[in-house]
Amino acid sequence: FQLTWHRVVLDEAQIIKNARTQGAQATWKLKARRRWCLSGTPIQNTIDDLYSLFRFLRYDPYDNINTFKSLISNPIASGDPLAFKRLQAVLNGVLLRRTKDSKIDGVPIVELPDKKHKAIQVEFSPEERTFYDSMYNQAMGVLSQLRSSNGGAAPNYANMLWLLLRLRQAC
Repeated sequence: FQLTWHRVVLDEAQIIKNARTQGAQATWKLKARRRWCLSGTPIQNTIDDLYSLFRFLRYDPYDNINTFKSLISNPIASGDPLAFKRLQAVLNGVLLRRTKDSKIDGVPIVELPDKKHKAIQVEFSPEERTFYDSMYNQAMGVLSQLRSSNGGAAPNYANMLWLLLRLRQAC
């Protein structure tokens, strides 16, 4: 923390998405002439995940929590269509997006082999079937509760995806 770095690069920068963590707060204190965030997933749960990245980048005025909330987070939460346009404009100034189709001088920047899928059907053992069925029934009960509470399924999609992840892990 005593040094001034020429450049600080956070690889997998989404790790600092939670502004309350010591890790995030430590990165904000690093002194650097240039700051970069590299991430395949800058937003994982909510728009608020961006605040910590803006704070690390010192991207004024969005590196101030009150400004971030009043101009971006709260208007998006309330469904303001202009807020999404504002967020796009803000991100266009700081975000470089690379996709597998991105090219430099007409040449793909990444040459990926064709994706190959091979599905193999495997039968559960009786113990595995009992375990999976128990998890499945539990998940379906939770999904049913989520759909019937707090405005339906949409606000609970993260919980639903988590349940699906657990079922996949059980397999």
